[in-house]
Amino acid sequence: MSAAVPPTIAVILPPREGFGPRRARGIGLTVRQLARATSGFRTVVFGGRQTGPVFLDVTFRLVKPPIYVPGPFRARYALALLYPLRILRPTLIEVHADPLVALWLQRAFPTVPVVLIMHDVPASSRLTRTPARRAILFNRLARVVTVSEWLRDRYLEGVTPAPERMPAVVPPSVDFASLQPPANPVDAVGTPQAKRRIRLMLFAGRLIAEKGADLFVTACTSALAALPGWRAEIIGAAEHTVKSPETPFVRLLQATAEPASISMMGYRDHPDVMAAMARAAIVVIPSRDPEPSGRVALEAMANGAAVICSPGGALAEIGGDAVLYADADGLAAAIRSLGADPKRLAALAEAGRQRAARYDLPKIGREVDALRARIIAEGAPRL
Repeated sequence: MSAAVPPTIAVILPPREGFGPRRARGIGLTVRQLARATSGFRTVVFGGRQTGPVFLDVTFRLVKPPIYVPGPFRARYALALLYPLRILRPTLIEVHADPLVALWLQRAFPTVPVVLIMHDVPASSRLTRTPARRAILFNRLARVVTVSEWLRDRYLEGVTPAPERMPAVVPPSVDFASLQPPANPVDAVGTPQAKRRIRLMLFAGRLIAEKGADLFVTACTSALAALPGWRAEIIGAAEHTVKSPETPFVRLLQATAEPASISMMGYRDHPDVMAAMARAAIVVIPSRDPEPSGRVALEAMANGAAVICSPGGALAEIGGDAVLYADADGLAAAIRSLGADPKRLAALAEAGRQRAARYDLPKIGREVDALRARIIAEGAPRL
């Protein structure tokens, strides 16, 4: 007797999302991780044109929006999905970060549950900015999923009555099996030949005001004067691309970082960022705006770095008591105190690594398997 064919999940990426080993960012990395970790389903990923090779361990199908059809790009992208989805006949459709495409697909495939996975705050889309518009999504889609409990609460704000199908949460994950062995803490004793973590403070993220790279420069300029042997680096660009524009904000960072001997490394692909976190002693996440998922903090903790971060958004949800929280005014003092205390630094790094294990990929994969099974059992909403 032949083995039963597993249910097929069609995963729809935003049209400009990278899905390859050198260009994937948050959404692409999440989709690839879960496709590899969920054992009960066959995953087929649909996405736009890629600038390099795609992941070879996940089925990827290129979506080519027709150029001969008038209308906005997103509408043509959704139109190009219809035929391959009809041929695939998925059991479940998951749409990332695009409420409009999710609504279109739920209407086009009324018997297939369509799930919308949101990675950003409600203000990021006109279809989620008001409680009334969010209520439409809750009622017309099989499920809305967010990447943190904090973000779920933002989507539920003002929505009355509470939706019958409450939003679910799928947090970020990290694959511990793929990480480098953790380096010893700085000033480790008794292992002179072992790989050691260097006295490096690291910022990794987009170079925009909301992410607080300028706060990192100001704090490090003050802290480094009291921490001989330490240095600081910034990884990132204004956009997630090698050819990112040099914005006024980036030029300001360059003008202030260079006199303080803070190295600006430019854009780096995700594997390089993970390697940098594995070397750094401290990773600083000084975001001005609340972070919706906390993925950077999770990856830093999993790589064995001690984390200093702002207290807003999902960072506290991910970090718990295993990170050091500081606002802009207290950031320099937090860096100085942690850098000057090797035992505390090592203890915080180990606590972070243990907490990050809660989000190990196999565990999150099993939770996603169970959530998908429930959604499929519930079926598509009646429109």
